[in-house]
Amino acid sequence: MSPVKAIVVLAVPFALVCLLLLSGMCLTPYWECRFEQPIVFLDLVKSGLLILLVFVVAAIAVLCIDFLLITQLPKVGTYRWVLIAAAGASVATVPRITLAAFGGQGLGALVPQIEFLPFFIAGGAFALLLDRSIGSSPSRA
Repeated sequence: MSPVKAIVVLAVPFALVCLLLLSGMCLTPYWECRFEQPIVFLDLVKSGLLILLVFVVAAIAVLCIDFLLITQLPKVGTYRWVLIAAAGASVATVPRITLAAFGGQGLGALVPQIEFLPFFIAGGAFALLLDRSIGSSPSRA
């Protein structure tokens, strides 16, 4: 598959997985999530679509950077998939760290936080999916 097509195909699922994992943070004791009453369905849908759009744009940027990193790695190697996953996970956390840094945390955003975990997991997984989609790794039979 061509790199552009792979990025386009993976962008929305990547954004949805990030949102799903991030909303799962409400189940942890680190976040307290509440809904204000009354819940207006139309407002919820509009807000959800806007958030999804922002996440899709960020996912496209992250996947483009992942593609550039994947093309720079050697085609064969014992731990190539580990490097791809680590690079993808690191790149996927950069938008969240940037948002935290400019959102009031300053340099404190560079300290590892539990809020980075959903992006780290999704970034690593989708970097590996991108690598497989563009066919840059030799498949194992």
